[in-house]
Amino acid sequence: MLELLSGLSLGAVLHVVVLSVTLPRILRVKRDPVRALVWLYFCLLVPYLGCALFWMIGDPSIRRHTDRVVEGPPIFRASLRRADQRLRVTAQGRLQRLQARLGESPATRGNHVEFYEKGAEAFAAIEKALREAKSEICVQYYIYRDDELGRKLASILREKARAGVRVYFLYDAVGSVQLPERFLRWMTRAGIEAHPFLPFGLLARRFQINFRNHRKLVIVDRAVAFTGGLNVGNEYIHGTPRLGQWYDIHMKVAGPAVPQLRDEYAADWFFAAESSETTFEQLPQTPELIEPAIPTNLNRGWVQTVSGGPDQKVNRIRALLHFVISRARHRLWIATPYLVPDEANFVALQAAAYAGVDVRILVQNDRPDQWLPHLAARYYWEELMDAGVRLYQYSPGMMHAKMMLMDSRIATAGSANLDVRSLGLNFEMNLVFYSQHEIRAIERLFEDAFDQAREVGAAFRARGRIVRIAENFCRLFAPTL
Repeated sequence: MLELLSGLSLGAVLHVVVLSVTLPRILRVKRDPVRALVWLYFCLLVPYLGCALFWMIGDPSIRRHTDRVVEGPPIFRASLRRADQRLRVTAQGRLQRLQARLGESPATRGNHVEFYEKGAEAFAAIEKALREAKSEICVQYYIYRDDELGRKLASILREKARAGVRVYFLYDAVGSVQLPERFLRWMTRAGIEAHPFLPFGLLARRFQINFRNHRKLVIVDRAVAFTGGLNVGNEYIHGTPRLGQWYDIHMKVAGPAVPQLRDEYAADWFFAAESSETTFEQLPQTPELIEPAIPTNLNRGWVQTVSGGPDQKVNRIRALLHFVISRARHRLWIATPYLVPDEANFVALQAAAYAGVDVRILVQNDRPDQWLPHLAARYYWEELMDAGVRLYQYSPGMMHAKMMLMDSRIATAGSANLDVRSLGLNFEMNLVFYSQHEIRAIERLFEDAFDQAREVGAAFRARGRIVRIAENFCRLFAPTL
């Protein structure tokens, strides 16, 4: 035995160690047997490259410490039990029960919501709120650019930080990879605390590059919040010559839903900062939420915040969207720039259309911002159309909105696309609306967008073989798009 061990090279030992750590992990976390086999073969054929890539982009789960519990805080569970007798038979009640059991905060009443479909209007409202801040500003973006808009907002943040307002700036390390170091130093010298989310580095504590924080949040004085699909960059206001005008949905919320959004921000902040010894923790804690009353007025301001991420055992936004798709009875309208659904949602869309539901999906035109996910999405179009789904391409410019409307009972909008990446690898944030005022507002947004869109039809079905091959090839990358 000693002679055998002495004959082994260091490379052989390393080879065995790498495989013995990686292969059991693949078997444990890959639920799809086909994907598990692909990764196993890849790691066995090319051990070092295969194992390195798996740990960088193949592992679908991530751990982080939060205060969330599986069935939600006791105050939420108690409230749900009392409301359950009245709401349990409705779609709204069942969705709230689902989210509560997954650990999500409850829906709250008394919120005031404003919708923006133009970047100029949204950022004008954000700028106004930032200038009026008195004690605290929390900012989080997937993409933050060092351009006219980015510098303008950063200048306001610097002014507020110098005036004594606590300013926290969180940005995704990949989405904002072009944000220069000098720009960040310029912000931090004014007293702004800034952290990247999951920066990549061989010496860093975390080295996954496939998990991204796709949330967009601005929270001012714990009283008003902005969230939705808009990042920070000139193109989100002025568009670009190639893409045209940018179409997106952003929201302003004031009311009891805001502390819930701040709690989500706090969880992201502590994870990104990699330490609980930050000034953020020294702030007065968010006041304990008052137990929500059983909703009696369903007309306005009944809102639920829903977060999704790879740190959750069951992704809450994926569960939300699947629930909405499968429970639609008359109408299911969807806007998503990247339509790359997983198998469960793909079949649910087909089933809804076959059952006679008015299923319409608003997607990008053929001048996409990213060709790979656009071609991958087109792979699914024909089968959806065969089932009766009506697809619309937004004509004026880049369609980046993410929203969904089920009958006249539930609507949702936020940062999550109906694609594998958003519902499996990204940290996302959506708002769910149960009251008629907000549902009707989203309905009007859909109606206006459909009026400016072109329905996909015979011309798409007649596309050539080369295009079909490209769509099939791009679809292979769906899990990482």
